[in-house]
This record gives sequence, C-alpha cells and structure tokens, in this order.
Amino acid sequence: ALEPLRRALQLDEKLHRDPLSIAECQFSLGLAYARTGHEECALSEYRDALRCDPNWGSVLFEIARVHAHRNRVLDAVAYLANAAQQDDFYLSRAQHDFDFDTVRQTPEFARLVAAT
Repeated sequence: ALEPLRRALQLDEKLHRDPLSIAECQFSLGLAYARTGHEECALSEYRDALRCDPNWGSVLFEIARVHAHRNRVLDAVAYLANAAQQDDFYLSRAQHDFDFDTVRQTPEFARLVAAT
C-alpha cells in the first residue's frame, strides 16, 4: 500500500530537486510507515528528512517516539532532548503520549524533564 507513495517520492525527487519538498514527503512517508508498524522504514525516512534540516523538531520527536515505542530509552531520550531544544512543546507532548509510557518511568526521562 505504501509502494505508490515511495514511487511518487522518487519521481518528485527526479523532477523537482527541491530538498524541502522532498524532506516533507519523506517525513510524511515516515509517519505512514510508523503508523502501520514498519518502524525501521519509518526511521530510515525520518533520517533522510533530517538531512534537509538536522534541527527539525517534528522529525526528531517522531524518531524519539519510535525509539520509545521500542523501549530504546537512551535513543528516545536523546532525540527527545534534541526536539525539546527546538521547542519545549515536544517535551510536554511526550509526557502525555502513550508511546512514551515505558520511557516516562526511567531516570533518564526524569532527568530530561528536570533539566528543562
């Protein structure tokens, strides 16, 4: 079901060469992958989108969310910290997002919250 979107992204890349537009497509594709349980594919798309803007808070937050869902605490907290540097909203969002439930109980998360 996601293959047509992937082909469209490749076509867009060949025709337009607009990095921001391509990164937005990669971000959207990452969201679609994450929501359908294809987390490795989602991470790959998110990382590609970050090449356009390494400080893109939404992408950093979504990477943190995938890592949190997989119980990769250190990775989740690191990406969340980077997202929170862009906007504190991401930290408050993580405090209520169910994907962060297991991470929220860790000392690493508590230190991040206390530091901001």
